[in-house]
Amino acid sequence: MLYDTSDPWNWSLIQKIPGASISHIVTDMDMAEDHNRLIYSTMNSVVHLLSIETMSTKQQSLQFDVEHDSANIACKFFGKDILVGNRRSEIMLYDLFSDKVAVRLKDAHDIKTLNSVAPVDGDPNLIVSGGDDMIIKVWDARNMGTNKQVGNFIGH
Repeated sequence: MLYDTSDPWNWSLIQKIPGASISHIVTDMDMAEDHNRLIYSTMNSVVHLLSIETMSTKQQSLQFDVEHDSANIACKFFGKDILVGNRRSEIMLYDLFSDKVAVRLKDAHDIKTLNSVAPVDGDPNLIVSGGDDMIIKVWDARNMGTNKQVGNFIGH
């Protein structure tokens, strides 16, 4: 269900969204800056993309991992791409124009569990991720193919 939460004391229902391929829970969701699209991830390798206008009738399933059914735990809009992190410690950028994973960063964290990935507010190139290794890592999307972070915060 999608609610208008602009008034924290009086939420109003905007739309009921029928979930697709949900295995246990929805792990993350995000709305595009223009408020025209919504994405959500579940405990499988598919992220669902919806248009706000047609969300009750049409969803696009974006496949991230055909070899392993790895749970996508985080998904965020990242400019014209979608940023996704999974339980195998991978960070991926999905190019909506070409309809495929454009960049796949493997072994983003030493311990094979990534807990969160998100764009940095105010910078169109920076991404942060956090995992069970208790390190917050900062990545530059322009250099993600090198698998080298631009900074990290140990002990978080």
